[in-house]
Amino acid sequence: MKRYAFVLLSSVLITLSVYPFNLSFLSFFYFIPAFYGVYKSKNLKDRVLLSMFFGITIFVFNFFWAIKTMEFYGKLPPVLSYLLGIPLSIYQTIPFIIFLFTFPYLFKKNLILPALLFPILTNLTPLIFPYSISSTLSSTPYLCKSAEIWGEWGLDFILILTNTLIFAFLIGKKRKFLLYGMSILLFLAIYPLISNTFFNEKPFSYLDTVIIQPCVYDGDSFEIKKRKFFGILNKVQEFSENKVLIIPESALPDDISSSPNREEIMKAILIRLKLKAILFNCVIQENGKIYNSNIFLSENSIDRYNKNHLMLFGEYFPFHSLIQKLPFSFANYENFESGKKSKPLKCCEIKIATPICLESIYQGYTAAISKNAYVIVNPTDDEWFLSKKAKMIHFAQVRTKAIENHKYLIVATNNGFTCMVSPEGEIMKKLEINKPDYLIAKIPLLKRKTVFQYIHPVLPFIFIFAFLILLFAGKNEKSNNS
Repeated sequence: MKRYAFVLLSSVLITLSVYPFNLSFLSFFYFIPAFYGVYKSKNLKDRVLLSMFFGITIFVFNFFWAIKTMEFYGKLPPVLSYLLGIPLSIYQTIPFIIFLFTFPYLFKKNLILPALLFPILTNLTPLIFPYSISSTLSSTPYLCKSAEIWGEWGLDFILILTNTLIFAFLIGKKRKFLLYGMSILLFLAIYPLISNTFFNEKPFSYLDTVIIQPCVYDGDSFEIKKRKFFGILNKVQEFSENKVLIIPESALPDDISSSPNREEIMKAILIRLKLKAILFNCVIQENGKIYNSNIFLSENSIDRYNKNHLMLFGEYFPFHSLIQKLPFSFANYENFESGKKSKPLKCCEIKIATPICLESIYQGYTAAISKNAYVIVNPTDDEWFLSKKAKMIHFAQVRTKAIENHKYLIVATNNGFTCMVSPEGEIMKKLEINKPDYLIAKIPLLKRKTVFQYIHPVLPFIFIFAFLILLFAGKNEKSNNS
């Protein structure tokens, strides 16, 4: 039972490192208890059970809200929601399970192997909610600055390598391992100074925006939704002239979103408020297909972006034709169509990357769409999470995208966590969760491209190549057994 207690302790430490506790310093040693528990396991069966226990406890502490979401939106009986939640928890935490299960062997082979494996697993596994373990560092964005080189994959590598080195020191009494770990921490602390000294960039222009957070809910009636939406517009009218209005996902009234005269209606709003442009999200039905789309509209131009990365079980369902025969409300949901182009929206000579909702947490995709953009806007609606913790986990993941791409980031939410984030990951302005309000932001526009934006397509293959080289060519780390 002691080994399970050690594994449980790691799950607790990982949970404490993120919202609402934000004890990000735990990131540098939160794996160590689990390492010790599995390292001391006696047999293969014990290691399998410990690894699955690790994955399930992480899910329970951090993703348990997903079960309530299935129950609420799928209208599932509570018992069935929990029964579906068990295999979901195992699947969603596969990277943690495989990582911990293989740790003793890889650790004995080469200390670097465990650190290489985790980002490989999170990149290759088609998770429902992709994640990065380095999101636990987002509340201390200063230490995340090197993400502009290697993204969250690189930060994952750094964090796990640090945990591994400290663990090696603790069980082997070798001072060099501790020194190596301290050197990594020193690098994370010094790199921001180097980057800001040599790559300091002044904005070439500014974008005046007003972002609304109307707090429209699924349970609201048609009239209430319209009243909330136009109520916020009336509040911003007196200072909206020549600004870009940003409307988050799911905030647009249904009759406007589904209207064939949608663009004309929005153009009328643009003229009435004397806006420079409007960036809004809507659901578009076209040629028998449904798209989750962003539209960037001015008086003389229009551009559109269709969401590329659709959310499993939220926007599309595998075996949809079979699911439609089930006696549950989610069986009536239609599959969305994935967009085919990943490009920033352009209007009035402004280029804005607009990854929609959870699409923003795909780091390689966000880097690709942001490379030629001047700012990142993430329109999202986190209401269906039914959990403040889930909203903040989403924010922790998208926050580092500002650092990876060296762009100002606007997270525009219907009722979540609307804010402006600097390229250093600092929150510049924010609105309260679940409170109808608006945010005025003068956003600096930047053109600089980061190393990560160039190398992200090959970075996973670099990790795989390095892993295979060390696995098959390296010798066992003798010092681990000392």
